[in-house]
Amino acid sequence: MKKIALLVISALLVGFAAFAQDKAREDSILAANPNRIYGYNDVIRPEEFQAPSKAPKGYEPFYIAHYGRHGSRFAWNSRTYTWIDEVLTAQKEKGNLTELGLELQKDYKVFAQICTPQSGDLTRKGWNQHNAIAKHMYKSYPKLFKRNPKIFAASSSSFRAMMSMSAFCVGLKECDPKLDLYEQMSSLYFDECIPESGSNPNKLGPQDRLPRKCAGQTGAYTDKLVDVDAIARRIFKDPEAALGTQKSSFIYELNMAYIGLNSLDFEAKLPEVFTFEEFKGFYLSDCVYFYNSMSDALDYGALIKRLVILADEALAQDRPSVNLRFGHDYILDRYLSLAGINNFGKEIPSIDYAYVYYPVREVPMGCNIQFVFYKSKKSPDVLVKVVLNGKEGTLPVEPVQGNYYRWEDYKAFLTETVISKLK
Repeated sequence: MKKIALLVISALLVGFAAFAQDKAREDSILAANPNRIYGYNDVIRPEEFQAPSKAPKGYEPFYIAHYGRHGSRFAWNSRTYTWIDEVLTAQKEKGNLTELGLELQKDYKVFAQICTPQSGDLTRKGWNQHNAIAKHMYKSYPKLFKRNPKIFAASSSSFRAMMSMSAFCVGLKECDPKLDLYEQMSSLYFDECIPESGSNPNKLGPQDRLPRKCAGQTGAYTDKLVDVDAIARRIFKDPEAALGTQKSSFIYELNMAYIGLNSLDFEAKLPEVFTFEEFKGFYLSDCVYFYNSMSDALDYGALIKRLVILADEALAQDRPSVNLRFGHDYILDRYLSLAGINNFGKEIPSIDYAYVYYPVREVPMGCNIQFVFYKSKKSPDVLVKVVLNGKEGTLPVEPVQGNYYRWEDYKAFLTETVISKLK
């Protein structure tokens, strides 16, 4: 009994040490580039994409299943621009702005006038991101693209998603104008693009909730992440008179405007309102939200079901193919978790590890998942690897070599953990 107890304690210590290493690694990633704490509003960096690793001997790429979030955009909600401007203007007239508040009001009015008519629109940066992703895909798998693959693209009904799809397709055509490529926006493909949409004719009904063991720790953790009162006092002489019960909402919207600046095509002149630690506090809060919101992930299970169906159909053909799908960040959140990519979907030891296992820095503007399938003339086994934002990732089954996995093993995992649980 004493020996068993010692073994259990040793295992726990090893586990805690691993968690600590993961936390230290994540901290170093955030420290290396402060822009990563912009999370969902960070931008993808094609210059950081990596060349594909060498596949096991005899294997060649045959099919690619891609899902991409739209590229950089203006704030999706015009309220981010209009409400902030309206409040600041009204409080200026009442003499309720500090020196910083007056500077912010003056600059923000010009900023809002430029941005409001373009709310939700893809920026040129967003177009360029998907154009670059497409060219990296073509460059990474030349043998596949030289075999005249059938390429089909579909998107959600969002204009920014459709424009991102077009930018990607243009990028491929710039690599080879003769490519057989077709793009479409139709609710027929919403299972693969935006499955929870009310316009999806195949929309799943409510599924079982997945357990979030640390959800009860959320409030106490997030409440201390950002001192909203301190930020409000920098802007308003009397924050209560200016904002009342909407103080947190106002500061959140202002934060959204600031962390979206890198997505714009012009240099916005806005004063420094937030500190690095405050930006990080909002980021950590978003990671907690990511973790908690995965309780409804099975509602998006069609993503996995269609991944399997389309892959098996494509692999049964003689001609290679590429399926391109385009949508949104919250879809990618569920996709990452259900697919078990890079440990997404795991339970966490405590809520302050949410940012380690649910890092929203991995879902920036232009985020994309690519499942690349490989065939061999000498083996019936199909291999698959996953590429997240230009870097090969891990899947929750035993690899054959490096980041290459047997498709049958991974399909069995997806069937057991997702498909078999769908109602």
